[in-house]
Amino acid sequence: MQSPESKLYSPVWRLWELEERGIIGQLAVTNYSFMGYIPEPMHLVSDTAPEVAQDLREDGVDAVFLNPV
Repeated sequence: MQSPESKLYSPVWRLWELEERGIIGQLAVTNYSFMGYIPEPMHLVSDTAPEVAQDLREDGVDAVFLNPV
């Protein structure tokens, strides 16, 4: 069960509700998160992000929800 505070920064519970009601399709099994201070983002941009994008394509993901925290 999520704490009330987690609903402030991660509305995944709303996506679960929309999925259950048939408003959106199935949510991906895997979720990705990038956190922390990234003073030199080149590794993220050149390596990590393309790898995540490839994984999402392989999983048949049609859209992503980006949530800055």
